Amino acid sequence: MNLEFEGKLLLFRVLLPLVLGATATWALRQLEFSSLGAVASRKPKWILVGCLSVWMGFLISDFGSRAILLDRSQWPSWEAREPWMHWAWVGPLIFSLWVVLGFAWLATLSLLVLGWWMFPGGPGYADQASTFLGLRALAFLATILNFASVWQRQTTKGGGWFGWVHAMHLGCVSLVVLQSYASLGEWLIFSGAMMAGTALYRTFRAESLGPGSLYGILKADGALTLLLVCAAAYGLCVSRAYSWNPIPRWLLLLLVGMPTLSALIDVAVCRYLGGGFWVRLLAVMGLFGAMLGTIYVFIVEAEPAW
Repeated sequence: MNLEFEGKLLLFRVLLPLVLGATATWALRQLEFSSLGAVASRKPKWILVGCLSVWMGFLISDFGSRAILLDRSQWPSWEAREPWMHWAWVGPLIFSLWVVLGFAWLATLSLLVLGWWMFPGGPGYADQASTFLGLRALAFLATILNFASVWQRQTTKGGGWFGWVHAMHLGCVSLVVLQSYASLGEWLIFSGAMMAGTALYRTFRAESLGPGSLYGILKADGALTLLLVCAAAYGLCVSRAYSWNPIPRWLLLLLVGMPTLSALIDVAVCRYLGGGFWVRLLAVMGLFGAMLGTIYVFIVEAEPAW
């Protein structure tokens, strides 16, 4: 076991984003929204604290994992060997734009641009152009559906805990992606830890999350959730471009849409089984347990092929 590697992974990909994710959520929950698309100007300091927390999380994690954080002379040598590696600064940048401007159309447009830009290009990938187009569409639709469906369940009575679905989803996605592309898998672990920080704060501070629709992105901590939901869907789909033996399509479709499926099951549980907390929790945990079992069996059986 490489203790130095394990230590860096724990510090920069788990503990740091966990703390800063909770900090950003705490700061951004202080915001008040006076109207659609407009952030009340009375609390700009909370915007600054929230955005800085996210920027620090992304950049410190990236520089720390590259072992150049404490050596400023190495900073100019930073490079992104693949398009998705620009996520270290593109992620917090678009998040900051969402929070400051607060327009739903901007979020939708930026998600489409991300989908076009994060996949590899060039002559070596020309024969996969149609495949990448389908993966872009899948990632975009999954991001919107996963975010909207889970957000809607969070607005139900006693549903504030439902945001943990995103953290569990990122955990499952990380497990799959790590098998074929370790560096991308590390970023998904980072996203899962930051999402866990967000969910952790909400668990202990049960507050109304506003309307159960995409207007939720205008509540600033909803913008952070949308960013991390985007990371899960696009990270899984982008990893398929680099895997010489990708997971089956049925597993890809099932895994990328797990939060939406969880929300649908929760609707059924609330309607037909009374909607008690433990019943809802067991239904969600059972679904993700089955997914983890499927992933484990698939990876173990296909180990020689990975």
